[in-house]
Amino acid sequence: MGGRVRGGRLGGLATAALFVGVFPGNVHMAQRANTPKRRLATVLRLPLQVPLLWWAWRVVRDSEARPATGHGAGVE
Repeated sequence: MGGRVRGGRLGGLATAALFVGVFPGNVHMAQRANTPKRRLATVLRLPLQVPLLWWAWRVVRDSEARPATGHGAGVE
């Protein structure tokens, strides 16, 4: 248990790309918020994307450093 599964690199790259791709939309939502409460919620959400992006990149990095395990990865 606890091993890396096949596809971790691709999944991490896709997740990182998603976070980078939606960031401009989140900035736009923060700029266009029509109530102070909504603006606060959207502005507070922006910095949370930094650790999420870091986490996704770490998955990519870790999957490159370790061999894949699980079904079809040559582990018996």
